[in-house]
Amino acid sequence: MKAPQKILSIVVVGLLTANCGGNPNRSSTLEGRQVSNADKSERSLTTAARVSEQIGDYALAVDYFRKLYEKDQNNLNTIVGLSRNLRYGSEGAKARLFMDMIVERGVDGPKIRAEYGKAQLADGFPDRAVGSFTRAISLGDGSWQTYSALGAAQDRLENYEGAQEAYATALQISPENPMILNNKALSLSLSGKLKAAIELLEGAVSHPGATSILRQNLAMLHALNGDEKAAKSLGRFDLSDNDVQKNLEYYQAIREGNGAIRRQ
Repeated sequence: MKAPQKILSIVVVGLLTANCGGNPNRSSTLEGRQVSNADKSERSLTTAARVSEQIGDYALAVDYFRKLYEKDQNNLNTIVGLSRNLRYGSEGAKARLFMDMIVERGVDGPKIRAEYGKAQLADGFPDRAVGSFTRAISLGDGSWQTYSALGAAQDRLENYEGAQEAYATALQISPENPMILNNKALSLSLSGKLKAAIELLEGAVSHPGATSILRQNLAMLHALNGDEKAAKSLGRFDLSDNDVQKNLEYYQAIREGNGAIRRQ
């Protein structure tokens, strides 16, 4: 966007110089209209990007955010939006490489570091993600999302104590948040505290904002605890009998060490 604006400025100045006896307000009005059109274009792209993200069309959101980035490479919301939608679209490696470039370019701040950590985590670098989240927090990021993401990174590193401390801080910021309760419960189960995990997730499932993922994770924990009846009952809340049976087989594989716990 900046190159066309420079050309426009030269054209406008040329007109003013060549028409000293004319009406300067006419040229000023022309310039104002051009700037206004540029603003409208940017607002339209921003709205389109947000709507695309909200409806889950992450590829389209990436296209819109990329166009916004081409217009202004220092807009933090655009940078974070582009990386976030790459992650949401299962393009973790591209998100991480993009954020590598951003940070190497000297762009910094809590928003940037928090997103950098999420991109690193999405691309399988939890150790680097911990460093980025810690940096974001030191720069003033006090959001529950960043503390919860820090917990997820610590879980990946099997630092369950550190993970649960991060989740506890996130819950202080956002009490009874189902997503945080879900992640903390899974962390507890990974650290061998299955009973405590079930109790915590039962509370999360009773919350109005509970999702099918929370219910199915609780079903899994009941199955891991040997309570197949409770697991089936929860499973049927959202799934067909056939899918419930498949999940029970999956939970059995986890008990035998051949599966992986699902995290929201």
